[in-house]
Amino acid sequence: MPRSLPLLLLGMACLACAGLLGDHRLHDAADIGDAAAVRALIAEGVDLDAPDTRTHPTLGVVIGDTALREAAASGHLPVVRLLVDAGADPDLADDFGWTPLLSAAQEEHTDCALVLLDGGADPNLRNQVQRSALHYAARDGDQKLIRRLLEHGAEVGVRDDDGNRPVDLAEANDHDDIVRRLKRR
Repeated sequence: MPRSLPLLLLGMACLACAGLLGDHRLHDAADIGDAAAVRALIAEGVDLDAPDTRTHPTLGVVIGDTALREAAASGHLPVVRLLVDAGADPDLADDFGWTPLLSAAQEEHTDCALVLLDGGADPNLRNQVQRSALHYAARDGDQKLIRRLLEHGAEVGVRDDDGNRPVDLAEANDHDDIVRRLKRR
């Protein structure tokens, strides 16, 4: 970790405590995978589900990420576990419809996705292009995640904005075993 990062986080925390920035410490800690900081902030009683109200640096808009979605998208499994165990809502979506489960599936962070499913995440929520976690798992050929999504009631026939079902994405990516499995459902 760069030496300046702890000082930056400390400075941001001081500004947040002064009410000048809002309290984004949990988002920052989750985003970089700092499990110790997340654990301390949970003990402090921060709002686990508060959206990040800052402007996204590359998109130039506020997207309303939760700390759990940030951790899941980045594959920070220990942080995902901590937040789920502490009661963070696994179904809260950002302003574009991305839930923690969708983000973990899209980024191929299977272990994070499994923790979210076990923590009660809805496998049938969809993002702004109407893709579900099963769409991403089928596209990527993720047998383990597909099995668990189906066990948790994932719908196999849903179509995204382009008319694709999960089986169509599996077929387009030559995942023949997944195609057979999904066609049997």
